[in-house]
Amino acid sequence: MTDTRTLIERELERVEPQPLTLEGLHGRIDRKRRSQRIRAGVLGLAVAAAVIAYALAAIKTETNEPAGLPSNGDIAVLSDGRLLAMGAD
Repeated sequence: MTDTRTLIERELERVEPQPLTLEGLHGRIDRKRRSQRIRAGVLGLAVAAAVIAYALAAIKTETNEPAGLPSNGDIAVLSDGRLLAMGAD
């Protein structure tokens, strides 16, 4: 135990602590704020990309199935654009 303590004390004497300056503190605060803004920007871009992907998936409604007949039975529009006239009863 005493060997460890003397070793630590010897190393502490060798190392000079860096003085705390106001400029150093401002630099650390600026770096922290910049990192926070970058993280917020990346998160915003990810959310925007997810919303755009969701919107594009919702807009995509192309199907190859024929259109259904209207409930009144008078006229129907087929998927190829032709009109189908139904006789009135």
